Amino acid sequence: MPRWLLYSLIAVVLWGVFGTVTGKASDAKVSSDHIQLISTMGLLPVSLLFLLSKNLKSGKNHVRGLLYAFLTGVSASAGNWCYYESMARGGEGSIVYPLTGVYPLVTVILAWVLLRERLNGVQMFGLLLAMAAISMGGVLGADAPSPDVAAKPWLERALSPWLVLALVTMVLFGVAAVLQKMATNNISNELSMLGFAVGFIPVGVFILLRNPGLDWHLRQNQWVLCLSSGAIIAVGSLSLFAAYRHGTATVVTAVTALNPLVTVILAPFFFDGQKFGAAKIATIVLALAAAVALTYEKKKPEAASA
Repeated sequence: MPRWLLYSLIAVVLWGVFGTVTGKASDAKVSSDHIQLISTMGLLPVSLLFLLSKNLKSGKNHVRGLLYAFLTGVSASAGNWCYYESMARGGEGSIVYPLTGVYPLVTVILAWVLLRERLNGVQMFGLLLAMAAISMGGVLGADAPSPDVAAKPWLERALSPWLVLALVTMVLFGVAAVLQKMATNNISNELSMLGFAVGFIPVGVFILLRNPGLDWHLRQNQWVLCLSSGAIIAVGSLSLFAAYRHGTATVVTAVTALNPLVTVILAPFFFDGQKFGAAKIATIVLALAAAVALTYEKKKPEAASA
């Protein structure tokens, strides 16, 4: 198995678990600001452990790599916050979740322009299958729109702040994926992870300035869920940096974007009222087919003998 695929699959599982944990935090009535801030508290200490790595200082351009890694953290954390805010401002889960999930399309465009990456025909077909699987998984795992939101005229809904935030989320996640690849082109995975973690701090400061009277009297299980999500972000991001080091930004992003399917699989075991059905099974099969197609690489022609 190629290294990039192994690390990508590890990231898929971890991000799928992350979706389950944050879902439980939402069920526990934790606000989006609390989830973002406390998960950052869980992310930073775990990231500091990477300072002990022997590989930390490897790389060819530390300044440039750290800048890319820092911008990755800013983009990813800002994307998380925009996603939470989109839902908080009345966004329909059946639209927001699959819409933000197609961020690999942004990555494909940016990787083509900035990194000169190309997909072969089979991989392009796999990308389309992945987008379909992500969209189906989002619809199956999302809540139905509330009656007051569904009753609004289409144009009013199209111009709503929640939709703008959802589109911004999609762009930020797509940008973050390309920046991750650019970071690992210059520095080690561990140093990339440290720069990434520091990138969460400006977004946390923004939230605190925006909401200075935030109530920190949370229950123990709420703290555990939020801190755990931060720890998962740290390990999942390290796996993702490793995947980008060995693979192309386009394919790695498309594969790891299938992580919501893991959340869909775990949902019946952690959330009441959610069961497996024919549609969910079909979505999982579609995702597996996409992953197989995306990992297909044409063999390079052997040099002709003299």
